[in-house]
Amino acid sequence: MLHIGADVTVLLKDVIVILNARRGLAESTRQFLGNARHKGAVRLIADGAPKSIVVLDEKVYQSPISSVTLAKRAGEKGAGRDDR
Repeated sequence: MLHIGADVTVLLKDVIVILNARRGLAESTRQFLGNARHKGAVRLIADGAPKSIVVLDEKVYQSPISSVTLAKRAGEKGAGRDDR
């Protein structure tokens, strides 16, 4: 499990990518996120501007936790491979 903010945790094996929300995103990524919003698949975890975007197969989370911190957590959790 990976804690991505507030009371939200996701299975590490379901995470496709963790993006830095504060950097410029490629046009194709912006289009993907726009489509996900249109489908109602985007969830903002906390108030304010998100620091990261966590993409799963069926959902996209906008997280208040930085992409660097989430990547470190994923690396620590992934070392044991118990939830993959």
